[in-house]
Amino acid sequence: GAASQVYLNATGLGKAATLKVELLDERTVPLPEFSGDNAALINTNGFQTPIPWKSDLAHLPGRIRARLTFEGKEKTAIRFHALYLR
Repeated sequence: GAASQVYLNATGLGKAATLKVELLDERTVPLPEFSGDNAALINTNGFQTPIPWKSDLAHLPGRIRARLTFEGKEKTAIRFHALYLR
């Protein structure tokens, strides 16, 4: 079945430390609805933190890749633990 939500576990996030989450196809081509200006930005620590995208996840290709970019002045404090689909 199709994923209905993507979650992540991360710490060290805040105003000066953000995770940018983008989805790509299996050839690493960014999916426009989930990358670039449409990428999700996470700056809150948490376990099972939902990743908010404006587009529906139901129409994703069968195989996807995720690209996470650590951003901000304090990006070295970010600890990414897990990314999962539900």
